[in-house]
Amino acid sequence: MNDHCNHWNWRKTVHLSESLLKKLLKAISEAVVHRLAFEAFTDGLKIHHSAELALWESQVVAWEEGRDSFCPYDLPVNTITLSKLKLELAAEEHQKEVDGKGTLDHTISGMVIEAIEIEEVQHSLIAMLKKKNL
Repeated sequence: MNDHCNHWNWRKTVHLSESLLKKLLKAISEAVVHRLAFEAFTDGLKIHHSAELALWESQVVAWEEGRDSFCPYDLPVNTITLSKLKLELAAEEHQKEVDGKGTLDHTISGMVIEAIEIEEVQHSLIAMLKKKNL
């Protein structure tokens, strides 16, 4: 058994150069394809979104030089919390009442909030069931 494992490791070492050569040739051909796709994408951006591209490039240069703490590679996260949603819906309902349009007994905001609360309960139940099954 020991001789077999030693022979296998020796074969891997001897044929390592051939394996690496195959992988290198594949990587070079894929790099060419990716470079062409990148250039086509960049050219399209220059044609259709030149102002945004110039702004983004200036942000990258400023960030790389350390003049700005804003990282242009990080996407801004626009999340809405349940409390923000409730506040927006309440403000909308209040504006309808002020305008004299009135609201029904069951408002849209109330239904949306109830639906979100139902989803939260469903997620907690699923998590609890998964925990008990494990």
